[in-house]
Amino acid sequence: DRITANVAPVYWSDIGGLDTVRREILDIIQLPIQRPDLFPPGCPRRRAALLYGAPGTGKTLVAKAVATECGMSFLSVKGPELLDMYVGESERNVREVFARARKVAPCVLFFDELDSLAPARGRGGDGGGVMDRVVAQLLTEMDGLSSREGGAPKGGEGGAARDVFVLGATNRPDLLDPALLRPGRFDRKIYLSVCRDSVTRENILEAQTRKLTLEKGLSLGEVADALPGTLTGADIGALVSGAFTAAQQQTLHTLRSELELQVRRDLSLRAAGGGEGDEEERVEKEVAARLNRLPAKKLRVVVKRSDLLEAAERLVPSVSAQELQHYERLAQEYNDLASI
Repeated sequence: DRITANVAPVYWSDIGGLDTVRREILDIIQLPIQRPDLFPPGCPRRRAALLYGAPGTGKTLVAKAVATECGMSFLSVKGPELLDMYVGESERNVREVFARARKVAPCVLFFDELDSLAPARGRGGDGGGVMDRVVAQLLTEMDGLSSREGGAPKGGEGGAARDVFVLGATNRPDLLDPALLRPGRFDRKIYLSVCRDSVTRENILEAQTRKLTLEKGLSLGEVADALPGTLTGADIGALVSGAFTAAQQQTLHTLRSELELQVRRDLSLRAAGGGEGDEEERVEKEVAARLNRLPAKKLRVVVKRSDLLEAAERLVPSVSAQELQHYERLAQEYNDLASI
């Protein structure tokens, strides 16, 4: 329940396959920690899941939220960070990452951009076979997590290994080495799709605008209905950012106009007393000075419905129709019935 209550307001919604995904996350990560008595020694269980989908669908965010809500340590590694130009160093970096995860267990070890770290072997052109050895080392370490189950006393290496869970994220699951996707490794694949329904888009709008000041009577549901069904969470975040920028510019323009009228009135009174100088330059400097002295309450930006709709008209979805079809085919290929 904690996962649903805290993760859902960010990028997820209580529709579609969320309940199935929630159960999978609880079964893989939280349940073995809270109820180890339900898993007898030697009982095979999942300890890895792959999040895949188009860029901007919230894969990294989901991984961080899962670790936070489960009360576990979180180690995030981007694939290219482990690669090294010297022979054997890349493999050693992979070993050290898993060693650190076992030391801080219970831990969620998150590999971002996994396709750059574990591409399909035999297709690379690196000459020395570095990537093939890195993939082999990664497979060995993941197998080591399962092989140590129940094989050591509590607090030892085996106990730490039982409490290490691996999450991977990629935009291109089709580029991964097939050995990574077999049962016992990343056998659970979770597809994060674009925001096809209005409820999901409204939830994201609420999350993105929760710290902004909205005009009274603004219905985010109506704005969500006006948005296309091909936007990602990142696209909606960019939409809100654009709307806020437009509202901010309008607020500053209004304040400048009001201050300019006041300054010109004040300067005309002074000019009657014999003042001299370039009036336009004096007006500009005085307006800027008064604008800087305004309290924060006066500079508050109110985002209107028109700002959001105008930003939506200018927004171009980051995922094209062809790319979306590609991801949908992958989801069907992986038989991912619990996609969100």
